[in-house]
Amino acid sequence: MIISATSHVIKKIWIVFLLIIITLIALIGALMHGVSIQHLTLPKLKIERLNIKLDKRLIVTAHKIEYQRDSKSKTSMYEINKIISYFKYLNPIFKSISLKNIIYNDEKVNLLYKDDIFYLNSKFLTIDANVTQDKSKIIKMNINQMILKDYQLEFRGNLSIDLRKKIYSYDGKFDILNIDGNIKMNIDKNILYYDINTSSFDTLSPIMKYLKSKVFIEPLAREWIYKKITAKKYRLERLKGKFNLKTKEFYPGNMKGSAIAQNAIVKFSPTVNPAYVKTIKIKLRDNTLFFKLTKAKYEKKSIGINDIHIYNILTSKNGIVVDINSKTILDKYIHNILKSFGIKIPITQTDGKNRSDLKLDVKFRPYSIKANGKFIIKNSHFTLVGIPFYTKNANIRLDNFDVLLKNCNLTYGKLFDIDLTGIFKTKEKTFDGNIDINSFFINIKKSPILHITNLKKQPVNLKIGTKKSVINLKDLDTKIIFEKGRNKFILKDILRYKNFSNFIKTNNINQGLISIETKDFKNYDAKLKIFGLKTPFVYKNKKIKDFDIDMSTDGNKIKASANDGKFKLSYDKHIILNLKKLDILLDNNDSIMQKNINISINGKIVNFLVKDLNSTILSDSFTYNKFKHQTRFYSVYMNSTLSYE
Repeated sequence: MIISATSHVIKKIWIVFLLIIITLIALIGALMHGVSIQHLTLPKLKIERLNIKLDKRLIVTAHKIEYQRDSKSKTSMYEINKIISYFKYLNPIFKSISLKNIIYNDEKVNLLYKDDIFYLNSKFLTIDANVTQDKSKIIKMNINQMILKDYQLEFRGNLSIDLRKKIYSYDGKFDILNIDGNIKMNIDKNILYYDINTSSFDTLSPIMKYLKSKVFIEPLAREWIYKKITAKKYRLERLKGKFNLKTKEFYPGNMKGSAIAQNAIVKFSPTVNPAYVKTIKIKLRDNTLFFKLTKAKYEKKSIGINDIHIYNILTSKNGIVVDINSKTILDKYIHNILKSFGIKIPITQTDGKNRSDLKLDVKFRPYSIKANGKFIIKNSHFTLVGIPFYTKNANIRLDNFDVLLKNCNLTYGKLFDIDLTGIFKTKEKTFDGNIDINSFFINIKKSPILHITNLKKQPVNLKIGTKKSVINLKDLDTKIIFEKGRNKFILKDILRYKNFSNFIKTNNINQGLISIETKDFKNYDAKLKIFGLKTPFVYKNKKIKDFDIDMSTDGNKIKASANDGKFKLSYDKHIILNLKKLDILLDNNDSIMQKNINISINGKIVNFLVKDLNSTILSDSFTYNKFKHQTRFYSVYMNSTLSYE
């Protein structure tokens, strides 16, 4: 990392020295006493106050050397490499060097070498060190300070250089962007091996921005490393790897490391509240960055995040895996996490028990997501398509964007108890499967209207929309519509329910349809179309067989109107029936008067056709009351009255 290509700046410094030595070689005798040049101007070269003296080795000082040529130095690496290559000449040739100003068109260099003290300051580099060389030609540098200005990197420590074998080793400290630590480096045949650790620091942001121009990391991976996962304190425990100085290969598969983050925050999405984590242990191995979270909390509830890791972190085809294991309920907060990854499950838990395992694999480029999960819910209240339900148990599996329901129990009060099995496709928002109806009761004033039990494997289709959701029960020819503030049941063929309704059987209803609406499953409005019904009612000499009925009920009281107001009914403590402009056929074998019910009938312009007597009783108005075993009848026609008790 440190030793790289050739530095033209340093090379030119030594060329200047060699030119001076060659020029003055003939004056070697004079050098014994010293040579001093106050001012020398040559093409592209100016020298001021140059002093050279030979005392076994050369002593060189200069106030200014100006060389009119652009520097070829590009980085501090170039300069370090060239300086080290000239160290073998430094001690044998020079006793001391003091060059205050070496100026190129775009760079200024200061150089001092005396009594093993070596100091250099240039555009890219500052070195303050003590340099020694033993008989085995191994150079030792005690670096007091070495600053690589273009990398904002500082070193302090010991460097050993074996120029014959091209082996370099460094053991010391470093500081970069206010992050300090220890580093060991060895270079052998152009391969640099490094081992790094740091003290605590409080943010990754500067170092990640710094590395952005140095090392390519996929933007989404970079975002997870220092934006989506942040901490108050970080510490790099160890980072080991190697780097090829010639090819620039950094062998990501061989890099190993570990770090720790304290008091961390995990941000799943800008619109979702973050999770808080006491400690995150981070490991790098096999080109994968692993995050192990302890004491994770989301919305003040413990949440088990088993695993977060970014694979292929330093190469291509990278992505992140998030593995969540939790006993928290599948509430709106967990849904917020799922939605941040584009996953929507139609069930929202409000209380009860839940065990969930969720694994998300997000590929960064091209973006794609794989999701697998399992949710086991027991004895819980929840909402499905906005409707509150209760479940004894529900097994839910997530397979990418498909939600698999197996024996998912739904109970709504005493109205119904069903089990759903099938596949909900979250992208299409459709469910296809089967429904087992354990029980389905509709009672009015404790009288059973519909009673279904143990009806298995009924095909069901569910389409969920933003404003409307629709359930189709194919075999029962029934459609259920859920809208905001309105739920609708459409029974297209009432005969399909005949085996489940004494009301339909006893009234000989064989054909018709029912549409029922409710806001709260307590109050209902219904429209009924019933055909071919046997009744004693006659209109214009034809029996009334078909009825078009509007009805409303709160489960206790019933109000109904049929056939343009010819029939109006209310039912609270007993039945009150109002009739208008029709006739009633009286038959001893089939008479409304003989029904075993408490009823009051009021009629206007209603005549009685007595079948057995083949006669008609005309009536402008009448009342008929039947309570238990007492019957009363009173009729008025013009100036005549008729009463019966």
